[in-house]
Amino acid sequence: MSYFLRELLMVIQVENTAIRTGISKSAMRLERDCVIGDKILDYGAGKLRNSLYLVSKGHHVSILDTPLQIQRQHQQELESIKSIFTAESYLPQAYFDSVLCSFVLNVIPEQRKRNEILEKIHNSLKPGGRLYLEVRKKNGILKTKYKEPYTDGFVIGRYQVKTFQRPFEKEEVKRLVENHLFLIRDAYSLSDSVLVVAEKRGDRE
Repeated sequence: MSYFLRELLMVIQVENTAIRTGISKSAMRLERDCVIGDKILDYGAGKLRNSLYLVSKGHHVSILDTPLQIQRQHQQELESIKSIFTAESYLPQAYFDSVLCSFVLNVIPEQRKRNEILEKIHNSLKPGGRLYLEVRKKNGILKTKYKEPYTDGFVIGRYQVKTFQRPFEKEEVKRLVENHLFLIRDAYSLSDSVLVVAEKRGDRE
């Protein structure tokens, strides 16, 4: 890894990429599909907007995020979460009925780490469990005023606060998910995002 790349990765702040308001379409779709008692993992829970929404509907929700992001949450909100995992120490087991991954892959600068996330999600699901994946499309990212091309996406922001955003389109997301042993059940393009619902197809040999 070059010196420039190392320096840039140090200033990119993944924790600042979370959407601050509103429930994601992927969380609403998950809630519509699942039944009370299902075990749900919010992978990259961010500001907990989706997690708390699902908890309010009576679901058992666990979260996974960086230690810094988890430290930023209010203790009272965390008390309603079933289990809390950090990305660095999480060891996946086939335990969850559904995994929500909302606007996470698009903030990861390295494709290798995106693949690792999908592998961990696959290994976290019970047989037949479902992934609800939502990522940003190009049109919303290109509207951002302060952006520069970087690897397969853009570095966004001014001064010391910078984030990474990688735009995706529907067919590309479908191929990526299928490559990690998921069967696509639904996929559609929204105004600013792509939402894919996929079922765990099998285990890697």
